[in-house]
Amino acid sequence: MIRFIANGRPGYCAVVPQSLLASSSALALMCLSAPASAQSTATTTTSADATADSTVAPVATPAQSPAGVQDIIVTAERRSARLQSVPISITAVTGPALVAAGVRSTADLAQVTPGLVLPTGISGGPVLQPFIRGIGSTSTLPGIEASVATYVDGVYSSDKFLNVIDLANIERVEVLKGPQGTLYGRNATGGAINIITQKPSEILGGTASLSYGRFGEVVEKGYLTGPVTSTLAASVSVVARQGGDFSRNLFSGREFGGVHSWTVNGQVAWTPIERLHVDLSGTFARRRDSFSANTGAQIPGAPPVGAAFGGQYSTDPRHPYVDVETRLNGRGYLGSGRVRYSLDNIDLLSVTAYKRGTFKSTLDADNTSFPLESIAYKVKSHSFSQEIQALSTSDSRFQWIVGGYYFRAREGYDPFTVVLSRALSPTDLSYFSFVRTEAESVFGQGTYELFPGTKLTAGLRYNTEKKSLDASLVSPTFGNIVIGGPISPSDRFRKLTWRFSVDHKLAKDVLVYASYNRGFKSGSFNVLDLTPGVQGVKPEVLDAYEVGVKSQFADRKIQLNLAGYYYDYKNIQLQRVATGGGTSQAVLENAASATLYGLDGDIVVIPIRGLQLSGGFNLEHSNYDSYVGASGVNTGPGTQIDVVLDYTGKQLLVAPNLTFNVGGSYKFDIGPGSILLSANYSHSSFYRFSPGNGQFTRAFGLLNGSIGFTDSKERYTVEFWGRNLTNEQKIGEYASAVDIGYVQHQPLSYGFTVSTKF
Repeated sequence: MIRFIANGRPGYCAVVPQSLLASSSALALMCLSAPASAQSTATTTTSADATADSTVAPVATPAQSPAGVQDIIVTAERRSARLQSVPISITAVTGPALVAAGVRSTADLAQVTPGLVLPTGISGGPVLQPFIRGIGSTSTLPGIEASVATYVDGVYSSDKFLNVIDLANIERVEVLKGPQGTLYGRNATGGAINIITQKPSEILGGTASLSYGRFGEVVEKGYLTGPVTSTLAASVSVVARQGGDFSRNLFSGREFGGVHSWTVNGQVAWTPIERLHVDLSGTFARRRDSFSANTGAQIPGAPPVGAAFGGQYSTDPRHPYVDVETRLNGRGYLGSGRVRYSLDNIDLLSVTAYKRGTFKSTLDADNTSFPLESIAYKVKSHSFSQEIQALSTSDSRFQWIVGGYYFRAREGYDPFTVVLSRALSPTDLSYFSFVRTEAESVFGQGTYELFPGTKLTAGLRYNTEKKSLDASLVSPTFGNIVIGGPISPSDRFRKLTWRFSVDHKLAKDVLVYASYNRGFKSGSFNVLDLTPGVQGVKPEVLDAYEVGVKSQFADRKIQLNLAGYYYDYKNIQLQRVATGGGTSQAVLENAASATLYGLDGDIVVIPIRGLQLSGGFNLEHSNYDSYVGASGVNTGPGTQIDVVLDYTGKQLLVAPNLTFNVGGSYKFDIGPGSILLSANYSHSSFYRFSPGNGQFTRAFGLLNGSIGFTDSKERYTVEFWGRNLTNEQKIGEYASAVDIGYVQHQPLSYGFTVSTKF
């Protein structure tokens, strides 16, 4: 069953076998328009392009009909269109495909998206720091936004501390590769991640599931939707997770490594009149992690400084000796409202959102049982955004969108406390630092069909943004005496960004395109740098050139998409850790420039009914054109040396030369139901977090798989699954002021899920 919108009214199309219709095709569509009072859905078709081509996510999904690969509608250009007709490199993954691949949260998206890297080793905790094609931010500091923007139902989320989101009741996830500054603005230099949730339905229904896995992990999900009145529909979803501790602190005897979280989301869809659509959404999320990225396990041959004072330590990343355990607690609230009013050939849209969050963490900085150095911090944030759009909805040769955007945010430490040498000479230092952001922009983009099959797109966006810092440093040890600051620097950044592209249909199912895009990320301030007269980092700019082809052939049983790109990257913002004297200092700086070029692609093949094979890859070469004076850490057996390097010509940080994924699913009938077999393998080559040899992730791969049974009425499913089936363990190393340790991934996990829908 396929839902559509025609003349403002929702309707449905059913796929009917040829034997039942006098049709020359193997399948035909029977469509029925619904009454005008029915509710609309998020996925709408508003142009001819949205009904011409079909696409599929480049990961294994439950097999589709023998006619070809499943269609996916995306909103990458702020209007609904089929993926194959959009001249942008996109990975679009449906909700069922995410489940089949073992993707549970945004932190797992790299497993189904070649070119996307989500390094936990930088943050030492559940902080979302996406890199796409080597473009991203190494900074975990508040006020330094990611270079890849995260959106939830069209609402920008600037808080990377709360962007690790459990993916439940998801319609699809779109990962847009390359600068998206024209339509998405807000620091989408490397790309954007769009999370689209299921919308309320006028038909009563729902789902429920219970999972139990190794290490006592329990995940419960529930979703209910239905009509409230003839013009109002609502939905509510709940996700709860607990358990999963797979490591033990040998000092305290306590287990850690698991996640305890729950998320509640409620949505309302209201259509008081045919032309007016109002969507309201509210989310509350709470997450408590005993995260294991900074495990406290030392590399053999490199004893930590605390060992000289009798501190015990471990070389096993799953069994550290630490007196302060890594504990992370976060909670967030998000409310948004979307109002759309449809004129004859124009839609007017308003999107308003408010988000508030708190994130607290503790960790042992010396990785021993001796109380030498520890860190505790609390991040507070709140943001408000307002966007206004007007876009064409006619079938004319010229399609356009114009709009304006306003964003205001405050994010920072309240406080960030470093506890030094508590057992020797106690000294506590607490930073109270906040970055304020106020940004405005106007934008417009138009696409004109020059002649049948050929379109030209041009777009501009003007951005202006003010950043300011309020910071001070006190010592709780000495009665909260102010020992640094207060300081209140500010700066304003202005930039024009653009997109130009041309695309041409060589055949019905073959699209070629070329584009030139400029992306912009504003400058900011280091919340831990209280130097008088401190200057913030400069804005970074990315000029991106791309050519690509999107194709389907063999009766649409094979889909192949390829894209080649060349990036000119300037004023790259980097965070490094300067060490010395037993303390660490986060330093924010601009690298001069870099060049990146590469090729990525995906393929989907349906060789026989029920079987779908898929894969994707990203091959990339990158180097700093100029990066003199790069500071980092070199490590060796028992040594750790601060170094200043000429990193010119070296590979970019967090830019692996190769990432890929392969997967497959096979669905077949058996007795009273059907069996679905699914598997997905993802791989990333070696990459570094910082200059020198002290922080890196080794090449690693993750394999997930499942087997499930569904009854013939598709109401009940029982699934057995396994994650990290190759038991990948130590995948990286890191260095801080007083230690060198491991980063690890969750070990082999397995379990079962029972679910029902109605």
